[in-house]
Amino acid sequence: MKRISVLLGIGFVLAAAAPVAAVGKPSDSFHDRIDETFLDDPTTTDDDFCGVLPVTTHVESVQNGFVRLDKDGHPLFRASGRATVTWTNPATGLSVSNLISGQFRDIKVVENADGTTTFFSTNVGVPERLQTPDGTVLIKDVGRIVFANTFDLHDRDNPDDDEFISGEIVSIAGPHPEADSDFTLFCEVAVDALT
Repeated sequence: MKRISVLLGIGFVLAAAAPVAAVGKPSDSFHDRIDETFLDDPTTTDDDFCGVLPVTTHVESVQNGFVRLDKDGHPLFRASGRATVTWTNPATGLSVSNLISGQFRDIKVVENADGTTTFFSTNVGVPERLQTPDGTVLIKDVGRIVFANTFDLHDRDNPDDDEFISGEIVSIAGPHPEADSDFTLFCEVAVDALT
């Protein structure tokens, strides 16, 4: 399984087209509560944790936010909240949890000359706090981090054909050991804690 990444503000509205509204004014708002458990599919390895472990995943989150349009009509998302994602290895009974809190915000959207689109977004708060049930903190990223992610949107009315091209960290403030590791530390630490 690719690591389930619960970044506040991403995924719960991105596929929805924002209704037409005045520039800068919220065009849609949301308040989401999630409490879901996902079992590993034993017939495939596609959902294995970090590509190596079958796990049960439990997600609890509360998110509030809104969508507004920039001057070019691009939807910009803003959300704040908290989430806890817990992975349990059914073979060992061991678990780790990622506690996330803070705010996600799209800053701007840039149409590139080559036809791709770059989305600039920021996370402020605690985007990752990986810990064991006894409270031992394994990784803790804290502060502000700004990303630039470039996509080829192909058919803009069909989000299913969007193609990720590249991503980079634009700026970082505060300790972010996970980001500093190029997002490899999580799997190293978490798999060890689950086995």
